[in-house]
Amino acid sequence: MVRLYQYPVVEPGATLRRGLEQLAAAAGAAPVPIVLFPEGHRTGDGRIGPWQEGGLRAILGARRWTVHLLVADGYWRSARLTDFLESVSRIEGRAVTLGPFESPERTRNPSSRT
Repeated sequence: MVRLYQYPVVEPGATLRRGLEQLAAAAGAAPVPIVLFPEGHRTGDGRIGPWQEGGLRAILGARRWTVHLLVADGYWRSARLTDFLESVSRIEGRAVTLGPFESPERTRNPSSRT
């Protein structure tokens, strides 16, 4: 679906200014909603790893958004297809939705934490 609809993609290595600028331009022009999947932010033992904020800041700074947040936990042990097939009956996950939230005004610095 990502490729079919040409959604803007946050590349894991896109921490360089140019990559984030390209992401912001694509997000600002996107005629469709954007979904962020913060995949890869769990360590091997399931602890939550550091959140990389650059892509989110670039997207939020591109234009006004209505943001819906879905938080899911408990599925990380079954992230790969083989793990899922072996443990589907034992998955104990939960999901919560929050929002909607309005993104900051474009004139406001999206990197601001206030």
